[in-house]
Amino acid sequence: MNKYKETVRMLSMRNALILTYTILGVALFIVTCVFFMYSNSRGLMAQSENYTSVAGQQSAKHISNFCASIERSARMIYDDKDFLEFYVKGSIPTAEERKTISDLTVMMTKTKFITDYADFGIVYSSGIYAGSVSDGIKDLFGNDFYGKADELLGDKPETWTALYSGSLSRACFLKRLNPYAILITTFYSTKLGSIISTGNEMSRLSICVTDSSGRVIHASDNLGLTAGAHLPSDMESPIDGRIDITVGNSTGAICAVAVSNGWIVYSRVLADKDARYGSLSTRDFIIFMGMTSLLLFVVSGIIISAFYTSERKKRRISETEYDEELGVLTPFYCEDKICDRIETSLVGGTWAFTLVKIKDTDLIRSRLGEDFLRGGQKQLAGILKESFGDSSIIGINDDNALVVFTDFSDYDLFKAHDNLVRTHNDTLKLFSRLLVGDNSDYKLDVAMGVCIYPDQAKDYDELDLKARQALEAALDTENDSLVFYDEKKIGGGRR
Repeated sequence: MNKYKETVRMLSMRNALILTYTILGVALFIVTCVFFMYSNSRGLMAQSENYTSVAGQQSAKHISNFCASIERSARMIYDDKDFLEFYVKGSIPTAEERKTISDLTVMMTKTKFITDYADFGIVYSSGIYAGSVSDGIKDLFGNDFYGKADELLGDKPETWTALYSGSLSRACFLKRLNPYAILITTFYSTKLGSIISTGNEMSRLSICVTDSSGRVIHASDNLGLTAGAHLPSDMESPIDGRIDITVGNSTGAICAVAVSNGWIVYSRVLADKDARYGSLSTRDFIIFMGMTSLLLFVVSGIIISAFYTSERKKRRISETEYDEELGVLTPFYCEDKICDRIETSLVGGTWAFTLVKIKDTDLIRSRLGEDFLRGGQKQLAGILKESFGDSSIIGINDDNALVVFTDFSDYDLFKAHDNLVRTHNDTLKLFSRLLVGDNSDYKLDVAMGVCIYPDQAKDYDELDLKARQALEAALDTENDSLVFYDEKKIGGGRR
């Protein structure tokens, strides 16, 4: 009976372990799937936001530059005082007026063909035209051409507008030359397609240029919009009237950027729902990672169990004595050796407990990377070995600060303290060599905090506490800095 009960107990334990592993495995699988789906969604969103923001800003810049070139071309008219002040006084020009109109027309027609404008001319309040003014633009303005142009200008000396007539819609620049003459320059809105980076029909990128009222001047083919139509609600609603902003969600991102002439560029990028990693789709990748994580969990459990139950392997999980990369004592052994040295030190001796740390480690890590920081830490360890010598105990603590415990004992106590201060100041100067980067481009700043044994502290914990306080004071200063612990006021011994 006892043997039977023992067997049942073992089977129950086995089943409990199997159930526990199964629950943990399923939980890990679910967490892994959720994590990767969330990461995938966030990654696509960030990518879309960056993509649409760059596309919108570049397109707005190209349009601004193009419109500025048109304005510059017009200066040849209003920079000439005679042309600027000229206007036809009656409905029938005089011979002299016809001569001036002819000269203007020749000059403006040449400019029109050089720059590929649709229109480049002047309309006068008398109804007379100079330059190249097409019948198409006359139809768009109506019978009272000058009156319509004067209304669009209002109190402004110049303005940009758009006139809509399907594919023949035009972008128009108006400039008041004098109270009776208005310069008009136009180009077909389809020309914007060659100025900005629009997507093809299959592209996830869409770009739309609108006037200040939200009417479409030009849109990429994949939007299927005609000039004069209103901006679609799925592009207008997320922006909600804001300018120079990027809005992202799970479906993609939309950006609105203002053009210098008052127009607005909208760029939209749809998220790629079929994002792929190598030859695997997102779904297959998540399933693969989840199953792999589950398998690794089970295998790791078996290995770890064997690892901890083997007496021969237990010793291998203990901390090594030296940090292989820095060549200094690891935290446990560093503290242990300093405690031993304190216990065996002679009465009347003078020792320096020094903490050394690179400043702004989080900023360095984020901007330059962990390799730069570790490289700087390795150089710093080398400088400390060079400065304090082999007789010193040099290690690292749990906060990644380097620890130095050095004997400065001398029969003359004042000489010992002077030597201690001089050595630390000399070490401070050596930190100028702490350069990292492929071409030693970056200088890393270092802070040192010092506490003296046994004058200021009697054991390791007290030494560590006061040296940390001195180090914190040093970290608060700029450039390389050294602070000696001062009992009255931390930082009072700053040098």
